[in-house]
Amino acid sequence: MVPWVAFLLTLVLDQATKVFVQNSLHRGESIQVVGSYVKITYIHNPKGAFGLPIGGKLFFVIFSILASLFILYYLFKIPKQKIWSKGALALILGGAVGNLIDRFRLGEVIDFIDVGVRATRWPIFNVADSAVTIGVILLLYALLLKKES
Repeated sequence: MVPWVAFLLTLVLDQATKVFVQNSLHRGESIQVVGSYVKITYIHNPKGAFGLPIGGKLFFVIFSILASLFILYYLFKIPKQKIWSKGALALILGGAVGNLIDRFRLGEVIDFIDVGVRATRWPIFNVADSAVTIGVILLLYALLLKKES
């Protein structure tokens, strides 16, 4: 039950924040949240994670669908006692599906979380990207440190 709640919360939070940003800002517009360190900057990203130019739109859609199916398979296969692994996979799935919805809807992904110092900035990202990153870290923790297999 917990993994499905994590999946749904991730998906809803991702889509809700994207709709909010899309309805509140013009593309390219930026507002400061914590000085210039944390900003909301509304952009569309046609590329991959962190703006990496690998593949095209079709590649990202196919890759996201295959990855989501793979994760779904393992969510059902992993025993319910492996809560860390299941929770991690649910976050990754929620992020993958959130960005996949954007790709189907817009052909690209809405990004808006902008962090950095002056001109040194991390690539702009979104809630789905954060969920995937946190999910991967939790999965590594579960597999390496907690010895979940």
